[in-house]
Amino acid sequence: TQPMGARVQISSVDLASTPKISFKTDRIVSDTDMFSTDAISKLYKQEHSVTQITRLFSAGLLGLNKNRKFVPTRWSITAVDDIVGNRLRGQIRDFPSVSNYLVFHKSYLDN
Repeated sequence: TQPMGARVQISSVDLASTPKISFKTDRIVSDTDMFSTDAISKLYKQEHSVTQITRLFSAGLLGLNKNRKFVPTRWSITAVDDIVGNRLRGQIRDFPSVSNYLVFHKSYLDN
């Protein structure tokens, strides 16, 4: 079920400071013809943290223009984790299998 909270009409918004956004991030956010899955993948390839991507997705800044809307944080975390996880899973499948193991042991102050 969709989370429900208090609804309030916003009369004005003031920014506390000027946000600093990288050029590459701004290009992806400004592209209203890019699917959100592609935008998330591109941002992840550019080494943005999953937390930053989740915030952009939750604020409705990614995806096709007609589909952009605020998403509850819980849903955005799940969606971004799923998209990034599926991408990484596809890459990991091509890795060679492990043929031998290394085991390390360290003791310090008899612990």
